[in-house]
Amino acid sequence: LHVGAEGCRRRAWRVCEPVAAAPVLRRGGVYLISGGAGGIGLELAAWLHREYDAAVVLCGRSRPAGARLERLRSLAPAISFVEADVADSERVRGLIAEVLAQHGRLHGVFHLAGVLADEYAL
Repeated sequence: LHVGAEGCRRRAWRVCEPVAAAPVLRRGGVYLISGGAGGIGLELAAWLHREYDAAVVLCGRSRPAGARLERLRSLAPAISFVEADVADSERVRGLIAEVLAQHGRLHGVFHLAGVLADEYAL
């Protein structure tokens, strides 16, 4: 029932079946995660590897340290890290070339790079 300026109207809704979509992520795919040194990037990389047997290249302006470095080492060799600032277009071109040279293909990019004023999100 819809009540508006024109008065009351009855509306009928039809239930539609969802349309089957092709999977977005590929089993055995290769993915690049910018901002990968943060906690969210590392967790996404671990999930992609665990659920899709994916190879993942993380990139960031600086190498992870401490617990994040240990987490990265525990995920190697399926998950690797390359130091690269995505604000530098020439470096990004080089990064893509490195990924293609190492893996032969690239199926997707997750852009998680960002700066928080106070602390890491995760």
